[in-house]
Amino acid sequence: FKCLQKKYNKLEEQCKAAVRNFTQMTMSDPTFDFLLMKACEPMIQLFCGNVEGGNENYLIRCLSKHKNEQQMDFRCKAGIDHHQITSMKDEAFLSQQFRKKCIQEINEHCVG
Repeated sequence: FKCLQKKYNKLEEQCKAAVRNFTQMTMSDPTFDFLLMKACEPMIQLFCGNVEGGNENYLIRCLSKHKNEQQMDFRCKAGIDHHQITSMKDEAFLSQQFRKKCIQEINEHCVG
């Protein structure tokens, strides 16, 4: 993937779009929404209290790490589980679409 990012200007438009989408998917976390944050707020304070600025990617990793702790609120755990399942489906779909749209460019720029 990094090789396609480096060769971005040489890619076909549909592959460029796939690279952009895949990059955005891995950098942002739109499913970490207000309701999940509200359900997990006490757990964030308990397990992830040293997070400055409330970085969503850090918070989701922190909560995931602690989701099986005895003190974890069941609503927060359910939200984290849902988030993880949704993210995996999105990533798998994006990976498949990414490979399909960029197979020529991968073979041309990244093999070897």
